[in-house]
Amino acid sequence: MRVISEKSDGEIKITVFAWNEKILLKFESGMYEQTYKVKEMDISGEGDVTTLLKNAEFIASVRTRFREMHKDFVSKLDL
Repeated sequence: MRVISEKSDGEIKITVFAWNEKILLKFESGMYEQTYKVKEMDISGEGDVTTLLKNAEFIASVRTRFREMHKDFVSKLDL
């Protein structure tokens, strides 16, 4: 697995990997993580990945999903 890029905005760490003819987009926030796998042949290059990571709507949905993950996890601890 090869790291293509890493960046952090303080709340979310984003790491882009190349592995087995796939691009992996790994988002980490606290104790949670989300990973998206895309076949390299389904994108035209790293520019597509950069465009996606700059898409405010996509990043907002990633943030929302982290909040939902935390809410689901915490609610199950209150059994």
